[in-house]
Amino acid sequence: MKLRYATGTFGHGVLTLAGGTAGIQGLYLVCLPIITRLFTVQQMGDLTVFQSLLSVLLVVAAMRYEVAIYVSGEAEKAINVLALSVAAVFLTSGVVALGFFALSSLVDLPAQYAVVTHYWGLLWLGQIGAGLALVLTQWTLRQRSFATVATARVSQVFCQLVTQLLLGLTGMGSAGLLVGDVVGRLAGAGTLALRLLRKDGHLLGAIRAGAMIRDARAHVGYPLYSTPAALLNTVTLQLPPILFLFMFGQHVAGWFGLMIRVCSAPMMLIGKSVSDAYASEFSRLLRDDPAALTPLFIRTFRKLALLGLAPLSVMLIAGPWLFGLVFGTEWTEAGFYARFAALYTFAEFCCFPLFLTPSLLKRQRVQLAWDAVLITALLAGFWAVWSLGLGPRAAVLYYGLCFALMYFVHVWISFSMLSLAHPADLRAVAS
Repeated sequence: MKLRYATGTFGHGVLTLAGGTAGIQGLYLVCLPIITRLFTVQQMGDLTVFQSLLSVLLVVAAMRYEVAIYVSGEAEKAINVLALSVAAVFLTSGVVALGFFALSSLVDLPAQYAVVTHYWGLLWLGQIGAGLALVLTQWTLRQRSFATVATARVSQVFCQLVTQLLLGLTGMGSAGLLVGDVVGRLAGAGTLALRLLRKDGHLLGAIRAGAMIRDARAHVGYPLYSTPAALLNTVTLQLPPILFLFMFGQHVAGWFGLMIRVCSAPMMLIGKSVSDAYASEFSRLLRDDPAALTPLFIRTFRKLALLGLAPLSVMLIAGPWLFGLVFGTEWTEAGFYARFAALYTFAEFCCFPLFLTPSLLKRQRVQLAWDAVLITALLAGFWAVWSLGLGPRAAVLYYGLCFALMYFVHVWISFSMLSLAHPADLRAVAS
């Protein structure tokens, strides 16, 4: 039996976002063995650290005001929240640029930290591109233009790939990987900006400085509570590559980075598509039918869990052999990392799309407490591995088990918040 979804529904949104990016991610995976042969393990390690730092900067780029775009009522009010978020992106990116410039000028860091000392300008441009893409994505999803979001992601990955391959053929090294990443992010933001001007340009006249200030005050919980929580969560996710670089060297960071790209990134992209559609549908139901939120939550988790069983089994059984065959024998170690972290990537795939639930319910303090426990557990485990001299494989195994457990705890907390809440209280959140 074929599944059919009406245009604009949650199911149609998921299919549009996931289907629109599946092909380009397939192309990325096809090109990845070429990239691993154009660039060394150390250079791939630089890209891993660059993307980790950029992911952290992205959390503070709009000070989490972009989440408020979903829950703002009228379009005229939401467009002011959008403007507020864009202003925050340029403000925070300027502060970050000054900070990296001062760091590179005043501190003599070792050569393995060249991403900060030599490429801080690319980090600044990457934050602008990624921040604008994030904010404009929230607006586009609010307008339920799922196809535009899918197109933007295709543009990002395609431009990144083409740039990295061309620069790799010239022997540009680490800079080629980083430039390609930034070009892709700017291309994705540009696609979304064109849609805004074409479809919703008439709303731009409703933007007022006074309204932006009022919205900043009304949604102050996002920068005060949601930003620290999201920052803790992202730092926890992105800290391991940096710790591996510090504890075990560039080779280990490179192997770990490839494992993340192959195992986590494709599932994260599918999960991100589900997450965006889930957030859009969640915000609609929050206003119109709060009783349907819990079934939406359960249905989303169940389908993701079933879908994630196949890649989990493949990585457990054949991870090292597949990595050595596809990427070259020097990358076989990354396959062992994929095996040790398989449970984590499964949990990530099942749970990540539901992570916005506490923020959408304006329960940012709960998210903050969870993230604090997670990062504490992660740092304590890495310190134990380091102290006992257990090596990188043990660190990857602990990393996978710790994250898997905490992700499932997060799902349980979010489910409890929804199932125990009264529909009237849920509807009041959207007011």
